[in-house]
Amino acid sequence: MDNDMNKKKIVFINNNLKSGGVARSLVNLICQIGDDYEVTLILFKKTGAYLAELPANIKVIETDSLFRYLGISQKEAKAAGLLESCFRAVCVLLTKLFGFKAIVKLLLLSGKKISGYDYAVSFLHSASPKTFYGGCNEYVLKKIGAKQKVGFIHCDCVKAENGSKYNQQVYSQFDKIVTVSIGCMRRFLEVFPDFPEKIYYVRNCNNFNEILNKANDKIIKYDNQYFNILTVGRLSSEKGIERAINAIADYVLKGNSIRYHLVGDGPERGRLEELVCEKDIGEHVFFYGNQDNPYRFMKNANLFLLPSYHEAAPMVIDEAEFLGLPILATETTSTKEMIEDCNAGWVCENSDDGIMTKLKFILEHKQVLQAVRKSLADKSFDNKKALEQFKRMLEG
Repeated sequence: MDNDMNKKKIVFINNNLKSGGVARSLVNLICQIGDDYEVTLILFKKTGAYLAELPANIKVIETDSLFRYLGISQKEAKAAGLLESCFRAVCVLLTKLFGFKAIVKLLLLSGKKISGYDYAVSFLHSASPKTFYGGCNEYVLKKIGAKQKVGFIHCDCVKAENGSKYNQQVYSQFDKIVTVSIGCMRRFLEVFPDFPEKIYYVRNCNNFNEILNKANDKIIKYDNQYFNILTVGRLSSEKGIERAINAIADYVLKGNSIRYHLVGDGPERGRLEELVCEKDIGEHVFFYGNQDNPYRFMKNANLFLLPSYHEAAPMVIDEAEFLGLPILATETTSTKEMIEDCNAGWVCENSDDGIMTKLKFILEHKQVLQAVRKSLADKSFDNKKALEQFKRMLEG
C-alpha cells in the first residue's frame, strides 16, 4: 500500500481504443509502465477492441464533455440517434468553415476540470486546421491539472499538413513533446522549428509475447510453389497498394511464380479489386479484409511489402522484424532508421520504378532474404530501450 501511495500519477488522454497504430502503441506502453506509476486513462469514447488488453489496475474514464464527439465516427453518431448525428455533423461543418480552433472553444465549455496528476500525456497529435480530429492536446492543456504536460506525435507533420499557427500555439504550451522516431522528430522540427529544446524521441513499445502467441495460432500456410508477398494495413490512398499490384502484374506477365496477400480493409478496396481484375491477376492477389490476428499471416510469408506514399513510424515494421520477416518499403519518414539501420530488409525510392527495381533485385537474389532472416533471428527484442527513453523523458 505504501508503495502505491508513493507512485507518481500519470494520466493519458486519447480519443478511443479502436484498431490503429496510436491505440496499439498506447496500450502497449500502459501495459509496460502500469506497475511503476499510478495510471489513469481518459478516453473521449470508452470503446475499442484494445480495451480488453488493459491491465486490471488501470483506471479508465470516459469524458463527461462534448469531446466525446471526437471519439466517434459519423456512422457511430448516426447509430446513436438523430441528435448525436446532427451535432457531430454540425461540428464537422463548422470546422471546415471556421477551423478547429473555433469548434474546440465550444467543446471546452463542457465537462469538469480534473487535477492532481504529476504528468498529463496527450497521446494523439493535432491535425490540419480544417479537420475535426484530435482534441487531446487541448483537453490536456485546458481540462487537466498536472505538474508536467506532454504531447505525443505519431505522424509526419509535413504530410499531415498540421503546421498551422494555431497548432504552433498549442504545442508551445506543452512542457515536452515526444516523437516516436528520429524521422518524425525531424519532420516535426521542419514544421515547428521553435521547439528543439523540448522535443524527445521515445520509440513505440511492443507486446512481443502476444505477437508470438498469435503468430503461432492457426498459422497461414502458403503454397511454396509461389513467392508469397504480404502487406498488412489500411487500404487507403496513401498506402500505395496500386503500385504493388502493378508490380505484381508485371512479374506475373514475365512468368514469375508470385502471389500477393493483402490483410486489411479500407476505402480503396473496391478500386484495388477492380485493378486486379483489369490486370487479370485474380489468381495471384488475395484480399483477406480486417483480421483480428494478422501475425499468423506473417509467419510463413517470404517478404513484407510496405509501398506507402507516406508513413510516420508504422508499428507493423517492428512486428514483421520480430517475426523474422524481411521487409521491402518505400522511403518515408522513418523507414531507413527502422529497416536499413536494423538490417531488416530494403528501402527503395518512393516511386513505381523504385518498387519494381528493388523487387526485381530480391526475386533474382533470393539468397539475400536468407541473410536478412538470419540477421533477424540473431537479434534480441524487448522494450528496455523504449522504457528507458520514456522514463528519462518524464523524469530527466
